[in-house]
Amino acid sequence: MSAIPTESSPHGGPEAENKSAAALQLLVADLTQRGARVMFDESRDTLDYKDVAGAVEEYTGYDFLDDVIPQKIPAAVAVARMLKKNPVQQEELPTKKQQQVENEEQ
Repeated sequence: MSAIPTESSPHGGPEAENKSAAALQLLVADLTQRGARVMFDESRDTLDYKDVAGAVEEYTGYDFLDDVIPQKIPAAVAVARMLKKNPVQQEELPTKKQQQVENEEQ
């Protein structure tokens, strides 16, 4: 008698787990190969985070990984992008004196 998955059962059975594991292995192998191509293009012999991130950026099939494996950027660039998306008025930013007063009140 086989188990029938129900809404109350989050497990899909051992066959589903095996197929998911195999699919994940293929995904990691392909991502590693694409990262290795980036590494070889830059004439290096060590696979690094930036190689994998470069592979994610170059291959549209991995667009879903953009948030998980982002390109590293300097903090100043990240802050500038954030301010460009969501500008903050200078008067909205609390001064050190205002922060001290708020801390003393608490």
